[in-house]
Amino acid sequence: MPDGLGVPAAPQPRFHSVFRDIATRIERGELAAGDRLPSERWFGDDLGVSRTTVRRAIEELVATGLVEARSGAT
Repeated sequence: MPDGLGVPAAPQPRFHSVFRDIATRIERGELAAGDRLPSERWFGDDLGVSRTTVRRAIEELVATGLVEARSGAT
């Protein structure tokens, strides 16, 4: 898709769209504050991407503060 200058936009890595999808679910309240996120496998199956892609998206969600990583949480 060209930008405003007629130059094709660079494709975004797949994890960006997964990041946006999960962030949207959080904003809509589909994923509530304090709740555990579904597993990487679940997101991968739901979104049709690899667990590695989901993991990268979740790392970005943690880096931006949208989700919190809890080590050893049950």
